[in-house]
Amino acid sequence: TQSTRTKTTCPSDQREPKTIEPLNGLVDFNWHQSIRKTLKASRRPLLIVGEPGHGKSTLAAEICIETTGQLPVTINCTQETSESHIYGMRSLDSSGVSFVDGPLPTALKSGRWLIVEEVDKLPPAMLAHFLQLRLDPFQRQLIQNLASGEMIPVPGGWQAIFTANPR
Repeated sequence: TQSTRTKTTCPSDQREPKTIEPLNGLVDFNWHQSIRKTLKASRRPLLIVGEPGHGKSTLAAEICIETTGQLPVTINCTQETSESHIYGMRSLDSSGVSFVDGPLPTALKSGRWLIVEEVDKLPPAMLAHFLQLRLDPFQRQLIQNLASGEMIPVPGGWQAIFTANPR
C-alpha cells in the first residue's frame, strides 16, 4: 500500500531551504510498518539489517522526512571511517583555527535525525563511539563531542537509525 506523500520544504545543512521530493516508488512492505511503529514507540537507536539494495537507507530517510519534515544527516561508513568523520575536526582558515562539526554534532545541534549507513563496515573502535547514543527516554541526555569536548543536548524527538548488511 502506498501512502499519500507531499513535498516538504526544509533546510539542508545551513544552506538555502530545499524542497524535498517525496520518495515515489518506494513500495511499503510489512516490515516497513514495523519499523515505523518501533521508531514512534522508542527514542532508542534503531538498527535495520538487510541485504544490499533492499531499501534500508531509503526507508530510513523517508521515515525521517515524514516524521520531522527535515532531511536526515547521514554518515556513510567504511573501514576507513575515523573519529573526525563522526565528530568533526579542527580547521585552519583566514581567521585562525576553528572547529568544524561533523555529522553527529551537526545532527544534534540542528535537531535533524542521524542515519548511519553500513555500520557493519566500521572497525570496532569506531563502532564504540556510537554507544553514547543509547538514550534513556526518561531523562535529558547530553552527548559529548569527543573531538572538541563540547557537551551537546539531545533534542526532544531526536533519533539515530543505523543500517547494516548481514555478515
